Amino acid sequence: MTYQFTPKVTLAASVNVGYNTSGFTTTALNAVAQSEKENIYGAQATVTYAMTPFLEASLSYQFSKTVQAGLTTPTSVSLMTVKYAPY
Repeated sequence: MTYQFTPKVTLAASVNVGYNTSGFTTTALNAVAQSEKENIYGAQATVTYAMTPFLEASLSYQFSKTVQAGLTTPTSVSLMTVKYAPY
């Protein structure tokens, strides 16, 4: 989803949900094929400011959470970029 607040400021956001049902489990004696259910949840938001026709700055945040076999792994990433495109 993208929304343009002003001619210079834009907000983009998304939400994702997914799952995976494959994998291998290794034991001391052998590797056993076993179905491992993995749930993945995520969200992302980006704010972009166009300073000039050829220079813009963006601030984005991404969060995801993976749940597998009772273990939860959260991931959080923030990113600031400056884009210079003279042509």
